[in-house]
Amino acid sequence: MMTFKLESFVAKIKSPILLKSNNEEEYFESGVDLAAHDFSKRYSIKSLYTKDDKIIIEVEETKANEPFNYAGEAALL
Repeated sequence: MMTFKLESFVAKIKSPILLKSNNEEEYFESGVDLAAHDFSKRYSIKSLYTKDDKIIIEVEETKANEPFNYAGEAALL
């Protein structure tokens, strides 16, 4: 599950979203679907852009021993 702050932001996206992680891709009809998705790992956003009328979100796994902030992004050290 995403954090509340990120869920509320993502839920406002009305366009289709393609979530990319390593070599895997997962399609969501809208941000509401992505915000409701239950993730089994922690991810930080690597890149965010649009392509072919879709929003592409590239993520990378955040290791458990790495600090992270409440938005799920890598902490600045």
